[in-house]
Amino acid sequence: DPALRLNPLPTAVDLISFDAVYKNNKKQVILTWETASELDNIGFNIYRSRTIDGVRKQINTEIIAAQNPGSTSGALYTFVDDTIKRNKKYYYWLESIDINGESTLHGPAKIKTVK
Repeated sequence: DPALRLNPLPTAVDLISFDAVYKNNKKQVILTWETASELDNIGFNIYRSRTIDGVRKQINTEIIAAQNPGSTSGALYTFVDDTIKRNKKYYYWLESIDINGESTLHGPAKIKTVK
């Protein structure tokens, strides 16, 4: 999939962190990320796979819009994945997309759910 290629020229997102936390009581994975700046960023997509080198599937239905597009200011983001199964391992990638349609993958963040 050409949209998932690793881009050697990063988009104008300065990513500070990308983390995943499993909430057993809710059967959810909470993904959080923080940007330092979003100069030419239009938004993000989240991809998930069961293995680190497996097929990545987009799990957000529409682009997660940048909070500060065109700005040198950053933002905090949260995405909840409630389509997981217990006792499984998941890998997540964050894709940032710039105003020219170029994308950069960040990650993976790894999580193991429990029974």
